[in-house]
Amino acid sequence: MASARSFLSAIWRELGGQPEAESLVSFTESGRFGGVFPVTDLAAASIAASGLSVSELVGLADSPPAVHVDTRLSSLWFGKSLHPIDWQVPPLWDAIAGDYQAADGWIRLHTNAPHHRAAALRVLDVQPDKAAVTAAV
Repeated sequence: MASARSFLSAIWRELGGQPEAESLVSFTESGRFGGVFPVTDLAAASIAASGLSVSELVGLADSPPAVHVDTRLSSLWFGKSLHPIDWQVPPLWDAIAGDYQAADGWIRLHTNAPHHRAAALRVLDVQPDKAAVTAAV
């Protein structure tokens, strides 16, 4: 959970929290999102910072209580906390994003950012059409 502690320190520092308060936080070690990005650590650290804020407030009358963060529940909350009203969450991936077989292996195009999409289409010299991108790759 070193990454969660690092995220917590950065978040807590930006909020103006006292660094010694971070010692009040403990994390579970189970229930993590898979992937190359530390999403679980960011989720757990964000919730820990919220918990520290509450602990600090409660501690004004007494000593601040410890904060325990369940990483599995943090991950689940991050994945389920958005509930749009009168609008829809956009697709997770752009229509062009994905893995493409090339002559010498595979390439993954990340085209969610408009400038990445434009660059890929420019390099491949194709219109924004999955079939055209597949053929060009």
